[in-house]
Amino acid sequence: MATRTYIAPEAHTQASGLHRLSAVAAKAWNGYWDYRANRAAVALLQSMDGQALHDIGINRSEIESVVYGRSRENVRR
Repeated sequence: MATRTYIAPEAHTQASGLHRLSAVAAKAWNGYWDYRANRAAVALLQSMDGQALHDIGINRSEIESVVYGRSRENVRR
């Protein structure tokens, strides 16, 4: 004989709310670490000399645009 499990509506709502809360917390945590990684990349590129930047194909004025993913076309307009 099969058994059935009954989940009270309140328990489902609490689980759903907890799931949403954990998703929001995970998104915030990932956003924080993305921010930190981008700031570290900017600092690293700014510490490079002009020749090293030239070798990788970016100008010093383009560092933040490259790190944050803004296209060169949008930056130049």
